[in-house]
Amino acid sequence: MAIETNDGNGGGSLAGRVAVVTGVSRRAGIGFAIARELLAEGTSVLLAQAFAARRHLVATS
Repeated sequence: MAIETNDGNGGGSLAGRVAVVTGVSRRAGIGFAIARELLAEGTSVLLAQAFAARRHLVATS
């Protein structure tokens, strides 16, 4: 599945852009699926998950 954006310049791929995705604690969740698709498109992705007891940075790419 291709993820595209309309940035006012004719749109295009998200390759080479940076995205922040939250809510990635479950591999079956939508946040994880979105992050996986963005990575497949060549987007740099910062994954973050806020836990009740503490805030925790999961991973960066």
